[in-house]
Amino acid sequence: MTRLLTIFLALLAPLHAAEWRNDEFGCVVNLPEGGGWEAIPTPAVPGVTVLVAMQNEKRQANFIVNVIDNAPGKDLADPKVQQHLSAMLRAFTYEFYGFSKVQLGGISWLQYPVTSRAGGAVTKGVVRYASGNGRIFSVSLMLGGGREPSQDLELQGIAGSFRFVTPGTAKPAIVAASPPKPVAQKHPSDIAPVAPRAPETLPPDGREQTVLGGIPIAYVRYTVVGASVLLVLVLLFYILRGGRPRN
Repeated sequence: MTRLLTIFLALLAPLHAAEWRNDEFGCVVNLPEGGGWEAIPTPAVPGVTVLVAMQNEKRQANFIVNVIDNAPGKDLADPKVQQHLSAMLRAFTYEFYGFSKVQLGGISWLQYPVTSRAGGAVTKGVVRYASGNGRIFSVSLMLGGGREPSQDLELQGIAGSFRFVTPGTAKPAIVAASPPKPVAQKHPSDIAPVAPRAPETLPPDGREQTVLGGIPIAYVRYTVVGASVLLVLVLLFYILRGGRPRN
């Protein structure tokens, strides 16, 4: 019973996130709605295409997805590619000691635990690189206040929703709870570039329906799943008591 209740609560948690999709590069991630999160502008960085950047100023948290444009290859096992990624992080003034190879959600990642001391403040982060759709992507989690992003469930949940999809022709768009308010541009080391799911199958037209009757489809899906799980819990409760539900 306890395990079923845990699953039920986990199903309801994503209701506070909205799916963001980039059909040009072929990637999807669930971005948080409200709660202090907002999209932020980022400065242009040579060799990097910023796909989406989110900030929660109160929590001193940042999340960003990039595409690395100027890597010498797409194979993360290539020492030349690894050296290029390490040199790029050092150019952003990150401190780190090597990297590790991790398997998350069916995707192989190179993971760099990093520390930034920009502006005199210590910000810890995790930068992950994955190869997909003929490109190298980076997913970064940054957290201030001396805290480790690896222990932050919200950041891990956002990063964990990243996955690859088949690139399409639709223009990329950011789904946000409200228009982002202007903020001062930040150095990449402040907001630089968690565990993804397997690629999903799309309808014949290559796009996924996101709205149903004016309601985000993700909300409809999770509401239906949540109601189904709740019904199972009620039935299981009566079975454990040795009785049957009344008509």
